[in-house]
Amino acid sequence: MDKNSNVKISDVSKLAGVSVATVSRVINNTCFVNPETREKVLKAVEALSYEPNLSARNLRRNTSGAILVITPNMTNPYYSNIITGINETARKYGSSTFVCSTNGEKEQELELMKMLDSRRADAAIILATNINDDALLPYTKNYPVVFCSEYNPDLEIDRVSIDNYKAAYEATEYLINIGHKKVGMMSSVNDYISTKLRKQGFIDACQAHGIENAEKNIVYASKDYSFSSARSQAKDLFSKKNHVDALFCISDILALGAIYGARECGLDVPNDVSILGFDNLEYSEMMVPQISTVNQPCYQLGEVAMEKIQEKLMNPDLEPTVEILRHELVVRGSTAQM
Repeated sequence: MDKNSNVKISDVSKLAGVSVATVSRVINNTCFVNPETREKVLKAVEALSYEPNLSARNLRRNTSGAILVITPNMTNPYYSNIITGINETARKYGSSTFVCSTNGEKEQELELMKMLDSRRADAAIILATNINDDALLPYTKNYPVVFCSEYNPDLEIDRVSIDNYKAAYEATEYLINIGHKKVGMMSSVNDYISTKLRKQGFIDACQAHGIENAEKNIVYASKDYSFSSARSQAKDLFSKKNHVDALFCISDILALGAIYGARECGLDVPNDVSILGFDNLEYSEMMVPQISTVNQPCYQLGEVAMEKIQEKLMNPDLEPTVEILRHELVVRGSTAQM
């Protein structure tokens, strides 16, 4: 039977009923696999006519076994949850990770990408970057690179994220549907694609429900979504006459700061103002009231990103894929019917 270059290692794992990591171990003969399981994998390989890229396998014998992970921040629980998914999945493959926090500094990000050229890392997962497309393109052509969460829309490389536009639209629409007429948004001054899409989702939802000039009710916190900047922006917003009666925040940290800012203006959440966050971080349930939010599958984002890296290492000729994971609106005590 002719070999099929379009078959991926994940296709083999599904047919064999085992993990992608197990398939990788069998193909590369890197560690012991139960003989019965090994036989299942080999039969699936044969049935699908799967053939790993041999040049890639030979190349990996002389590589570091490390995956570079670039993140703008490690203290933000959103990123740390994704990194946990990346790290735990990497261990299943026998890979290590080199996690670097850059605070969004482009020069530092470029220096880290040079680790690929020096073979100190075999591939890279980028959670967010300020590197322009021209500078990033040579790396995406020559090495396995996956965007996770944030991405450069003009680069055709593997990425995994949620539908940020749809999530923001639905969150805004929910606030409108429970009776709020003066809906505001707390965004960020960063240039991430998620920030742009969430802003557009908010504006379009407002316009669809007859709320004009929605942009005038958008305030901007710091680029790193800091609590203090959110608190300050919320105090300014809620101290104005005829202030908004609902606020959609693009992160749970911003929502937490907004709740404190509202309280310092003498407002009760949710009786005077509804506040809705984004990410569904663990502490969103620890707050009183608990924060209504949009759930992002953070761990799964990291898990899928690492799976994509491993597939590209096994077969660099695979076409880039886009995977959109499911989000979910989680309603709690920080929002209420008007």
